[in-house]
Amino acid sequence: THCCTPEDICVMLRTVPLDHLVGIDLIILRQPTRKQARLSSVWGRLVYYAETGGHDGTAIYLEAQQLGEPIRWKRSLQPDGIAELNRLRADGHRIEDTKREFVILPDLDSTRSTQLYRTLIHELGHFVDWWTSVVQPSIDSDSPDENLRLEQAYRAKSSRDKEAFAHRYADEHAERLRTSSQI
Repeated sequence: THCCTPEDICVMLRTVPLDHLVGIDLIILRQPTRKQARLSSVWGRLVYYAETGGHDGTAIYLEAQQLGEPIRWKRSLQPDGIAELNRLRADGHRIEDTKREFVILPDLDSTRSTQLYRTLIHELGHFVDWWTSVVQPSIDSDSPDENLRLEQAYRAKSSRDKEAFAHRYADEHAERLRTSSQI
């Protein structure tokens, strides 16, 4: 099930600074295969270059979700996993704590909240990080060596640093929307 409508997504994108959307070419509501959903379940993702249906460019994918099907996580979570579990709880997911695992029980409202108010903006945060770290400085540079250095510096950033930026971007945006009673 796609828990966000195209209209929901458009409303949400209207709340972000316009210059943060420059360079986002596509928002794709994707239906993963059963095998993909089972092996690599995600809420969404940023793809720096995608081609689909005669369209191409930078894309944010939001994945259809299996509602009513529990998501099982082992209890041995690292700090990032614990933080994500807390974010899911804050999104409204019911979470059962058993001896061996955490059982996340997604429903329409909690999944919509996760994808619309957090995942969409989180993935946009990844794009903003890349855009401000690589693309904008490259525009001001005439040196191919400098452009290569910028790209390499971004790629050298740890996944943890990239995720921290995207989480912070999404959290700050959601807080502004809550403060102004938009969500």
